[in-house]
Amino acid sequence: MCDIRQGRPDETRAQLAQRRIDLCVEMFDLDQLWMKVEFTQHTGSEMYHPHLNGFNTDWKGDER
Repeated sequence: MCDIRQGRPDETRAQLAQRRIDLCVEMFDLDQLWMKVEFTQHTGSEMYHPHLNGFNTDWKGDER
């Protein structure tokens, strides 16, 4: 599962998902046909980060 900030492009999420699957196949000798990556997208205000001293922000303009 990946909890991420809302607004990531499909291509970016697809690359991340495939890399995670490839890593699990390599490290644990798993069959990729039985794996999936599920994304849960959140707005910035639903993600609190101590290093930001508060909530994240939403994407702006070309930040996606």
